Amino acid sequence: MAYQLSVSEIESIQLIETSFDKVIFVFETIMRLRQRLRLRLKKYYLLKALINRLSS
Repeated sequence: MAYQLSVSEIESIQLIETSFDKVIFVFETIMRLRQRLRLRLKKYYLLKALINRLSS
């Protein structure tokens, strides 16, 4: 015998799935932004070190 889901159960499952997808999307976006920020900081510090070396 196959188990039948009621309409409200299906809707709540879909709600959980979409909110889970949103959480994953936000998390991935944050990780990407952190990576970009880290690269910018690296370039900034390298440039700063280079300027300090040239000026001394």
